[in-house]
Amino acid sequence: MVFNKQLADMVCGTVARSYSGKQDAEVYRPLISHREIYVQVWPR
Repeated sequence: MVFNKQLADMVCGTVARSYSGKQDAEVYRPLISHREIYVQVWPR
């Protein structure tokens, strides 16, 4: 199940980066956004 963990890490990283405000924040999110159902940002 290593592949599943790597995939989950990549997806989480992509979503987190899209909220980061960095210059390339919106580069990868369009690749997975069509599979999103609901994304919620929890307070820190």
